[in-house]
Amino acid sequence: MRKNLLAVFLLSLLTACSGQIKGSVFLDANDNGTKDDNEKTLTNVTVKVTQEDNRTNVKTLIAKAKTDAQGQFAVSSKGPGYYCVEVEEPGLSESLSNQLASGSLPPNSVPSPMNPNIGVAEPPAAKSLTAKEVASTTPPSNTAATTTCGNNVVETGEECDDGNKASGDNCSSDCKKEKTPPPPPPPPKAPKKSSGVVCEDISSSNFTLHVPVALDYQADIANMPPRLKQTHKPGDPFSIDIAVPAGCVLKSLFVPDSLEVSASEDPNINVDPSIGRVNFAQAMEASSVKLQLKVKENIPLGTSIVKISPEALCPDGKTFELNPFEIELKAHPQLQVLQSITCPPAGQNTLDWEIKIQNRGSRTYEQVTLLAIHPSSATINTKDPACSTLGEEKMSCPVESLSADSDSTPLKFKMNLPSSVTEKTTFVFRAQVTSSDFSDPISAQEGECILEPSE
Repeated sequence: MRKNLLAVFLLSLLTACSGQIKGSVFLDANDNGTKDDNEKTLTNVTVKVTQEDNRTNVKTLIAKAKTDAQGQFAVSSKGPGYYCVEVEEPGLSESLSNQLASGSLPPNSVPSPMNPNIGVAEPPAAKSLTAKEVASTTPPSNTAATTTCGNNVVETGEECDDGNKASGDNCSSDCKKEKTPPPPPPPPKAPKKSSGVVCEDISSSNFTLHVPVALDYQADIANMPPRLKQTHKPGDPFSIDIAVPAGCVLKSLFVPDSLEVSASEDPNINVDPSIGRVNFAQAMEASSVKLQLKVKENIPLGTSIVKISPEALCPDGKTFELNPFEIELKAHPQLQVLQSITCPPAGQNTLDWEIKIQNRGSRTYEQVTLLAIHPSSATINTKDPACSTLGEEKMSCPVESLSADSDSTPLKFKMNLPSSVTEKTTFVFRAQVTSSDFSDPISAQEGECILEPSE
Protein backbone atom coordinates (compact mmCIF):
# COMPACT_ATOMS: atom_id res chain seq x y z
CA MET A 1 0.00 0.00 0.00
CA ARG A 2 1.34 3.43 -0.80
CA LYS A 3 1.79 5.41 2.39
CA ASN A 4 1.23 8.80 0.87
CA LEU A 5 -1.31 10.39 3.20
CA LEU A 6 -1.76 10.84 6.93
CA ALA A 7 -4.27 8.02 7.35
CA VAL A 8 -5.57 5.07 5.40
CA PHE A 9 -9.18 4.16 6.08
CA LEU A 10 -11.17 1.06 5.33
CA LEU A 11 -14.85 1.66 4.65
CA SER A 12 -16.93 -1.52 4.97
CA LEU A 13 -20.66 -2.09 4.66
CA LEU A 14 -22.34 -5.24 6.02
CA THR A 15 -25.77 -6.14 4.70
CA ALA A 16 -27.09 -8.82 7.04
CA CYS A 17 -29.88 -9.92 4.78
CA SER A 18 -27.54 -10.63 1.87
CA GLY A 19 -24.76 -12.11 4.05
CA GLN A 20 -22.10 -9.93 2.46
CA ILE A 21 -19.45 -7.51 3.67
CA LYS A 22 -18.50 -5.03 1.01
CA GLY A 23 -16.82 -1.69 0.88
CA SER A 24 -13.74 0.15 -0.35
CA VAL A 25 -10.26 1.17 0.77
CA PHE A 26 -9.40 4.82 0.22
CA LEU A 27 -6.87 7.48 1.15
CA ASP A 28 -8.34 9.99 3.58
CA ALA A 29 -6.47 13.17 2.64
CA ASN A 30 -8.10 15.45 5.21
CA ASP A 31 -8.35 12.82 7.96
CA ASN A 32 -12.08 13.34 8.47
CA GLY A 33 -13.03 9.66 8.23
CA THR A 34 -15.34 10.27 5.26
CA LYS A 35 -14.62 9.51 1.63
CA ASP A 36 -14.74 12.84 -0.17
CA ASP A 37 -15.12 13.19 -3.93
CA ASN A 38 -11.47 14.09 -4.48
CA GLU A 39 -10.08 11.18 -2.46
CA LYS A 40 -8.78 8.18 -4.36
CA THR A 41 -9.42 4.52 -3.64
CA LEU A 42 -6.56 2.05 -3.33
CA THR A 43 -6.33 -0.92 -5.65
CA ASN A 44 -4.79 -4.35 -5.02
CA VAL A 45 -4.97 -3.97 -1.22
CA THR A 46 -5.58 -7.17 0.78
CA VAL A 47 -8.48 -7.08 3.23
CA LYS A 48 -8.88 -9.77 5.93
CA VAL A 49 -12.25 -10.29 7.67
CA THR A 50 -12.54 -12.39 10.86
CA GLN A 51 -15.39 -13.18 13.26
CA GLU A 52 -14.75 -13.48 17.01
CA ASP A 53 -16.77 -15.71 19.35
CA ASN A 54 -18.17 -13.66 22.24
CA ARG A 55 -17.69 -16.50 24.75
CA THR A 56 -14.38 -18.09 23.76
CA ASN A 57 -12.75 -15.07 22.06
CA VAL A 58 -11.66 -17.43 19.30
CA LYS A 59 -11.30 -15.70 15.95
CA THR A 60 -12.35 -17.42 12.75
CA LEU A 61 -11.14 -16.26 9.37
CA ILE A 62 -14.16 -15.46 7.24
CA ALA A 63 -12.41 -14.47 4.02
CA LYS A 64 -9.61 -12.50 2.40
CA ALA A 65 -10.05 -10.33 -0.66
CA LYS A 66 -8.15 -7.78 -2.71
CA THR A 67 -9.60 -4.49 -3.82
CA ASP A 68 -10.32 -4.24 -7.52
CA ALA A 69 -9.46 -1.52 -10.02
CA GLN A 70 -12.04 0.76 -8.35
CA GLY A 71 -10.73 0.02 -4.86
CA GLN A 72 -13.84 -2.07 -4.03
CA PHE A 73 -14.05 -5.45 -2.26
CA ALA A 74 -16.80 -7.89 -1.24
CA VAL A 75 -16.76 -11.07 0.90
CA SER A 76 -19.47 -13.39 2.20
CA SER A 77 -20.36 -13.13 5.90
CA LYS A 78 -22.12 -15.32 8.46
CA GLY A 79 -24.71 -12.77 9.40
CA PRO A 80 -24.61 -10.47 12.44
CA GLY A 81 -21.80 -10.96 14.94
CA TYR A 82 -18.54 -9.50 16.19
CA TYR A 83 -16.39 -8.83 13.11
CA CYS A 84 -12.85 -7.55 12.70
CA VAL A 85 -11.71 -6.04 9.41
CA GLU A 86 -7.99 -5.56 8.80
CA VAL A 87 -5.96 -4.03 6.01
CA GLU A 88 -2.94 -6.29 5.52
CA GLU A 89 0.23 -4.40 4.79
CA PRO A 90 3.36 -6.58 4.88
CA GLY A 91 5.65 -3.58 4.43
CA LEU A 92 4.32 -1.78 7.49
CA SER A 93 7.11 -1.72 10.08
CA GLU A 94 6.57 -2.35 13.77
CA SER A 95 7.52 1.21 14.56
CA LEU A 96 4.77 2.40 12.23
CA SER A 97 2.28 0.07 13.87
CA ASN A 98 3.01 1.73 17.21
CA GLN A 99 1.93 5.04 15.68
CA LEU A 100 -1.49 3.82 14.58
CA ALA A 101 -4.27 6.11 15.68
CA SER A 102 -6.41 4.56 18.42
CA GLY A 103 -10.17 5.18 18.25
CA SER A 104 -12.10 5.97 21.48
CA LEU A 105 -14.99 3.76 22.58
CA PRO A 106 -18.51 5.19 22.29
CA PRO A 107 -20.42 5.93 25.52
CA ASN A 108 -22.03 2.97 27.33
CA SER A 109 -20.24 0.47 25.09
CA VAL A 110 -17.98 -0.85 27.86
CA PRO A 111 -19.71 -3.54 29.96
CA SER A 112 -19.97 -3.05 33.71
CA PRO A 113 -18.02 -5.47 35.96
CA MET A 114 -19.93 -8.64 36.81
CA ASN A 115 -21.43 -8.88 40.31
CA PRO A 116 -19.43 -11.60 42.09
CA ASN A 117 -22.46 -12.46 44.22
CA ILE A 118 -24.84 -13.28 41.37
CA GLY A 119 -26.76 -16.49 42.18
CA VAL A 120 -25.59 -16.56 45.80
CA ALA A 121 -28.32 -16.14 48.43
CA GLU A 122 -27.44 -13.96 51.37
CA PRO A 123 -27.75 -15.76 54.74
CA PRO A 124 -30.80 -14.66 56.80
CA ALA A 125 -30.27 -12.17 59.58
CA ALA A 126 -29.83 -13.60 63.08
CA LYS A 127 -33.13 -13.93 65.06
CA SER A 128 -33.64 -13.97 68.84
CA LEU A 129 -35.48 -17.11 70.06
CA THR A 130 -37.88 -17.36 73.00
CA ALA A 131 -37.26 -19.83 75.79
CA LYS A 132 -40.06 -22.04 74.45
CA GLU A 133 -38.50 -21.99 70.96
CA VAL A 134 -35.11 -22.83 72.40
CA ALA A 135 -36.58 -25.74 74.31
CA SER A 136 -38.38 -27.03 71.22
CA THR A 137 -35.14 -27.11 69.24
CA THR A 138 -33.11 -28.83 71.93
CA PRO A 139 -33.19 -32.60 71.51
CA PRO A 140 -34.16 -34.53 74.61
CA SER A 141 -31.40 -36.28 76.43
CA ASN A 142 -30.69 -39.95 75.82
CA THR A 143 -32.47 -39.82 72.39
CA ALA A 144 -30.99 -40.91 69.02
CA ALA A 145 -28.85 -38.33 67.15
CA THR A 146 -30.64 -36.44 64.36
CA THR A 147 -29.30 -35.18 61.00
CA THR A 148 -27.57 -31.79 61.25
CA CYS A 149 -27.46 -29.84 57.95
CA GLY A 150 -24.57 -27.43 57.64
CA ASN A 151 -21.94 -29.34 59.62
CA ASN A 152 -19.90 -30.16 56.50
CA VAL A 153 -20.70 -33.91 56.92
CA VAL A 154 -23.11 -35.70 54.57
CA GLU A 155 -25.43 -37.61 56.89
CA THR A 156 -28.46 -39.81 56.41
CA GLY A 157 -31.16 -37.96 54.52
CA GLU A 158 -28.71 -35.37 53.07
CA GLU A 159 -27.65 -35.17 49.44
CA CYS A 160 -24.88 -32.70 50.18
CA ASP A 161 -23.44 -30.61 52.99
CA ASP A 162 -21.11 -27.71 52.22
CA GLY A 163 -20.83 -26.43 55.77
CA ASN A 164 -23.52 -23.76 55.52
CA LYS A 165 -27.26 -23.42 55.13
CA ALA A 166 -27.15 -20.95 52.26
CA SER A 167 -28.80 -21.73 48.96
CA GLY A 168 -27.49 -20.78 45.55
CA ASP A 169 -24.11 -22.52 45.91
CA ASN A 170 -25.13 -25.92 44.43
CA CYS A 171 -26.21 -27.15 47.91
CA SER A 172 -29.52 -25.83 49.30
CA SER A 173 -30.33 -24.74 52.86
CA ASP A 174 -31.78 -28.22 53.57
CA CYS A 175 -28.69 -29.94 52.10
CA LYS A 176 -30.30 -30.94 48.83
CA LYS A 177 -28.38 -30.71 45.53
CA GLU A 178 -29.33 -27.72 43.41
CA LYS A 179 -29.39 -27.61 39.65
CA THR A 180 -26.44 -25.57 38.27
CA PRO A 181 -27.82 -22.30 36.91
CA PRO A 182 -26.77 -21.40 33.37
CA PRO A 183 -23.86 -18.92 33.20
CA PRO A 184 -24.83 -15.34 32.55
CA PRO A 185 -24.52 -14.27 28.92
CA PRO A 186 -21.18 -12.68 28.08
CA PRO A 187 -21.17 -8.90 28.01
CA PRO A 188 -21.18 -7.30 24.58
CA LYS A 189 -17.70 -6.77 23.18
CA ALA A 190 -16.61 -3.19 22.91
CA PRO A 191 -15.53 -1.86 19.54
CA LYS A 192 -11.80 -1.27 19.21
CA LYS A 193 -9.30 0.34 16.88
CA SER A 194 -5.60 -0.45 17.02
CA SER A 195 -2.72 -1.62 14.85
CA GLY A 196 -4.67 -1.27 11.64
CA VAL A 197 -7.57 -3.43 12.88
CA VAL A 198 -11.11 -2.30 13.66
CA CYS A 199 -13.67 -4.57 15.36
CA GLU A 200 -17.35 -4.04 16.10
CA ASP A 201 -20.35 -6.06 17.27
CA ILE A 202 -22.66 -5.91 14.27
CA SER A 203 -26.36 -6.31 14.96
CA SER A 204 -27.87 -3.85 12.49
CA SER A 205 -28.14 -4.30 8.76
CA ASN A 206 -25.59 -1.59 7.90
CA PHE A 207 -22.40 -0.45 9.55
CA THR A 208 -19.29 1.55 8.73
CA LEU A 209 -15.76 0.81 9.93
CA HIS A 210 -12.70 3.08 9.69
CA VAL A 211 -9.22 1.59 10.09
CA PRO A 212 -6.67 4.41 10.64
CA VAL A 213 -2.98 3.83 9.94
CA ALA A 214 -0.90 6.75 11.21
CA LEU A 215 2.32 7.25 9.26
CA ASP A 216 5.70 8.08 10.78
CA TYR A 217 7.13 10.45 8.18
CA GLN A 218 10.37 10.91 10.13
CA ALA A 219 11.00 7.16 9.86
CA ASP A 220 10.16 7.25 6.15
CA ILE A 221 12.70 10.02 5.61
CA ALA A 222 15.36 8.20 7.64
CA ASN A 223 14.82 5.09 5.51
CA MET A 224 15.22 6.93 2.21
CA PRO A 225 18.34 5.89 0.26
CA PRO A 226 21.45 8.00 0.97
CA ARG A 227 22.42 10.75 -1.43
CA LEU A 228 25.41 10.13 -3.65
CA LYS A 229 28.14 12.72 -3.18
CA GLN A 230 28.89 14.76 -6.29
CA THR A 231 32.23 16.37 -7.11
CA HIS A 232 32.45 19.51 -9.24
CA LYS A 233 34.86 22.29 -10.13
CA PRO A 234 34.21 26.01 -10.72
CA GLY A 235 31.80 26.69 -13.57
CA ASP A 236 30.40 23.14 -13.64
CA PRO A 237 26.65 22.81 -14.26
CA PHE A 238 24.94 19.89 -12.51
CA SER A 239 21.52 18.78 -11.30
CA ILE A 240 20.05 17.22 -8.16
CA ASP A 241 17.02 14.95 -8.07
CA ILE A 242 15.12 15.51 -4.80
CA ALA A 243 13.08 12.47 -3.74
CA VAL A 244 9.89 13.47 -1.91
CA PRO A 245 8.44 11.25 0.87
CA ALA A 246 5.10 9.73 -0.07
CA GLY A 247 2.27 12.10 0.77
CA CYS A 248 4.55 15.10 1.43
CA VAL A 249 5.42 18.09 -0.74
CA LEU A 250 8.64 20.06 -1.00
CA LYS A 251 8.59 23.31 0.95
CA SER A 252 11.90 25.08 0.38
CA LEU A 253 15.68 24.78 0.34
CA PHE A 254 18.65 27.13 0.69
CA VAL A 255 21.52 27.05 -1.77
CA PRO A 256 25.07 27.70 -0.44
CA ASP A 257 26.83 30.87 -1.62
CA SER A 258 29.21 28.86 -3.80
CA LEU A 259 26.30 27.58 -5.94
CA GLU A 260 23.61 29.21 -8.02
CA VAL A 261 20.25 27.79 -9.11
CA SER A 262 19.06 28.08 -12.67
CA ALA A 263 15.63 29.61 -13.16
CA SER A 264 12.93 26.98 -13.56
CA GLU A 265 10.13 26.99 -16.12
CA ASP A 266 7.90 25.17 -13.62
CA PRO A 267 5.52 27.75 -12.07
CA ASN A 268 5.54 25.75 -8.83
CA ILE A 269 9.27 26.40 -8.35
CA ASN A 270 10.20 29.94 -7.32
CA VAL A 271 13.92 30.77 -7.31
CA ASP A 272 15.09 33.83 -5.37
CA PRO A 273 18.76 34.24 -6.38
CA SER A 274 19.28 37.24 -4.08
CA ILE A 275 19.15 35.03 -0.98
CA GLY A 276 19.77 31.66 -2.61
CA ARG A 277 16.35 30.30 -1.61
CA VAL A 278 14.06 28.05 -3.62
CA ASN A 279 10.38 27.89 -2.65
CA PHE A 280 7.96 25.22 -3.83
CA ALA A 281 4.21 25.66 -4.17
CA GLN A 282 2.31 23.46 -1.70
CA ALA A 283 0.10 22.30 -4.56
CA MET A 284 3.14 20.67 -6.16
CA GLU A 285 2.83 16.91 -5.78
CA ALA A 286 5.59 14.78 -7.28
CA SER A 287 7.69 11.79 -6.25
CA SER A 288 10.84 13.74 -7.15
CA VAL A 289 11.86 17.22 -8.30
CA LYS A 290 14.93 18.01 -10.40
CA LEU A 291 16.84 21.28 -9.98
CA GLN A 292 19.59 22.65 -12.23
CA LEU A 293 22.53 24.27 -10.45
CA LYS A 294 25.97 25.63 -11.28
CA VAL A 295 29.19 26.08 -9.32
CA LYS A 296 30.26 29.72 -9.18
CA GLU A 297 33.60 30.61 -10.72
CA ASN A 298 35.22 32.47 -7.82
CA ILE A 299 34.75 29.93 -5.05
CA PRO A 300 37.57 29.51 -2.50
CA LEU A 301 40.46 27.49 -3.83
CA GLY A 302 41.03 24.02 -2.49
CA THR A 303 38.59 21.21 -1.65
CA SER A 304 35.43 21.86 0.35
CA ILE A 305 32.06 20.23 1.06
CA VAL A 306 28.78 22.12 0.86
CA LYS A 307 25.34 20.76 1.70
CA ILE A 308 21.87 21.33 0.28
CA SER A 309 19.10 20.40 2.74
CA PRO A 310 15.56 20.43 1.30
CA GLU A 311 12.54 20.72 3.59
CA ALA A 312 9.31 18.76 3.13
CA LEU A 313 5.84 19.64 4.40
CA CYS A 314 3.85 16.52 5.34
CA PRO A 315 0.08 16.06 5.84
CA ASP A 316 0.36 16.13 9.64
CA GLY A 317 1.41 19.79 9.31
CA LYS A 318 5.02 19.18 10.35
CA THR A 319 8.08 20.27 8.39
CA PHE A 320 10.89 17.74 8.05
CA GLU A 321 14.44 18.27 6.82
CA LEU A 322 15.26 15.70 4.15
CA ASN A 323 18.60 13.97 3.78
CA PRO A 324 21.11 16.59 2.58
CA PHE A 325 22.95 16.56 -0.71
CA GLU A 326 26.74 16.68 -0.29
CA ILE A 327 28.57 18.53 -3.04
CA GLU A 328 32.37 18.32 -3.05
CA LEU A 329 33.92 21.38 -4.65
CA LYS A 330 37.45 21.20 -5.99
CA ALA A 331 38.79 24.57 -7.07
CA HIS A 332 42.39 24.63 -8.23
CA PRO A 333 44.18 27.64 -9.67
CA GLN A 334 44.18 27.40 -13.44
CA LEU A 335 47.71 28.70 -13.68
CA GLN A 336 50.66 27.38 -15.61
CA VAL A 337 54.31 28.37 -15.19
CA LEU A 338 56.37 28.27 -18.38
CA GLN A 339 60.13 28.63 -18.58
CA SER A 340 62.58 28.49 -21.46
CA ILE A 341 66.36 28.13 -21.19
CA THR A 342 68.86 28.80 -23.96
CA CYS A 343 72.03 26.97 -23.03
CA PRO A 344 75.41 28.56 -23.98
CA PRO A 345 77.23 27.33 -27.09
CA ALA A 346 80.52 25.51 -26.74
CA GLY A 347 83.26 27.68 -25.33
CA GLN A 348 80.80 30.05 -23.61
CA ASN A 349 79.14 29.92 -20.20
CA THR A 350 76.24 32.47 -20.26
CA LEU A 351 72.66 31.20 -20.67
CA ASP A 352 69.35 33.02 -21.17
CA TRP A 353 66.47 32.16 -18.79
CA GLU A 354 62.90 33.39 -19.35
CA ILE A 355 59.84 32.70 -17.12
CA LYS A 356 56.18 33.67 -17.45
CA ILE A 357 52.81 32.73 -15.90
CA GLN A 358 49.67 31.86 -17.87
CA ASN A 359 46.24 32.33 -16.25
CA ARG A 360 43.61 30.33 -18.14
CA GLY A 361 40.87 30.70 -15.52
CA SER A 362 38.25 33.33 -14.78
CA ARG A 363 39.84 34.37 -11.48
CA THR A 364 42.10 37.41 -10.98
CA TYR A 365 45.07 36.96 -8.64
CA GLU A 366 46.32 40.04 -6.82
CA GLN A 367 49.19 38.63 -4.77
CA VAL A 368 51.36 36.29 -6.79
CA THR A 369 55.08 35.66 -6.33
CA LEU A 370 57.33 33.89 -8.82
CA LEU A 371 60.39 32.08 -7.46
CA ALA A 372 63.36 31.46 -9.78
CA ILE A 373 65.49 28.66 -8.32
CA HIS A 374 68.95 27.98 -9.77
CA PRO A 375 72.03 25.94 -8.82
CA SER A 376 74.37 27.66 -6.40
CA SER A 377 77.22 27.20 -8.89
CA ALA A 378 75.32 29.35 -11.42
CA THR A 379 75.71 33.05 -10.73
CA ILE A 380 73.43 35.90 -11.74
CA ASN A 381 74.66 38.01 -14.61
CA THR A 382 71.61 40.24 -15.04
CA LYS A 383 68.15 39.93 -13.54
CA ASP A 384 64.76 41.55 -13.84
CA PRO A 385 64.68 44.69 -11.71
CA ALA A 386 61.48 43.53 -9.98
CA CYS A 387 63.27 40.51 -8.52
CA SER A 388 65.37 40.27 -5.39
CA THR A 389 67.80 37.55 -4.38
CA LEU A 390 67.02 35.11 -1.60
CA GLY A 391 70.27 33.45 -0.57
CA GLU A 392 72.51 31.82 -3.14
CA GLU A 393 69.88 29.88 -5.11
CA LYS A 394 66.62 31.89 -5.30
CA MET A 395 65.21 35.06 -6.74
CA SER A 396 61.81 36.34 -5.61
CA CYS A 397 59.76 38.23 -8.19
CA PRO A 398 56.36 39.67 -7.14
CA VAL A 399 53.65 39.98 -9.80
CA GLU A 400 51.35 42.91 -9.13
CA SER A 401 48.21 41.44 -10.68
CA LEU A 402 47.38 38.49 -12.85
CA SER A 403 44.08 39.07 -14.61
CA ALA A 404 41.70 36.36 -15.75
CA ASP A 405 42.67 34.63 -18.99
CA SER A 406 45.96 36.50 -19.41
CA ASP A 407 49.74 36.01 -19.35
CA SER A 408 52.19 37.77 -17.09
CA THR A 409 55.04 39.87 -18.45
CA PRO A 410 57.99 37.50 -19.02
CA LEU A 411 60.82 37.71 -16.50
CA LYS A 412 64.25 37.51 -18.14
CA PHE A 413 67.57 36.54 -16.58
CA LYS A 414 71.14 35.90 -17.71
CA MET A 415 73.05 33.32 -15.70
CA ASN A 416 76.77 32.45 -15.75
CA LEU A 417 77.75 28.82 -15.51
CA PRO A 418 81.24 27.72 -14.46
CA SER A 419 83.76 28.35 -17.24
CA SER A 420 84.91 24.75 -17.12
CA VAL A 421 84.00 21.44 -15.52
CA THR A 422 86.09 18.34 -14.93
CA GLU A 423 83.22 15.98 -15.68
CA LYS A 424 79.87 16.04 -17.38
CA THR A 425 77.63 18.28 -15.24
CA THR A 426 73.88 18.97 -15.41
CA PHE A 427 72.59 22.33 -14.18
CA VAL A 428 68.86 22.29 -13.25
CA PHE A 429 66.65 25.42 -13.19
CA ARG A 430 63.19 25.55 -11.59
CA ALA A 431 60.38 28.09 -11.32
CA GLN A 432 57.40 28.22 -8.91
CA VAL A 433 54.40 30.44 -8.30
CA THR A 434 53.03 31.01 -4.80
CA SER A 435 50.03 33.02 -3.64
CA SER A 436 47.95 33.65 -0.55
CA ASP A 437 44.96 32.38 -2.59
CA PHE A 438 46.23 28.80 -2.65
CA SER A 439 48.39 26.73 -0.35
CA ASP A 440 50.48 24.54 -2.66
CA PRO A 441 52.96 26.20 -5.06
CA ILE A 442 52.60 25.64 -8.80
CA SER A 443 55.81 24.53 -10.47
CA ALA A 444 57.08 24.73 -14.01
CA GLN A 445 58.67 21.85 -15.80
CA GLU A 446 62.36 21.74 -14.91
CA GLY A 447 64.88 23.15 -17.38
CA GLU A 448 68.52 22.12 -17.60
CA CYS A 449 71.82 22.76 -19.29
CA ILE A 450 74.62 20.20 -19.61
CA LEU A 451 78.31 21.10 -19.72
CA GLU A 452 80.96 18.70 -20.96
CA PRO A 453 84.58 18.87 -19.75
CA SER A 454 86.95 20.50 -22.22
CA GLU A 455 89.45 18.25 -23.99
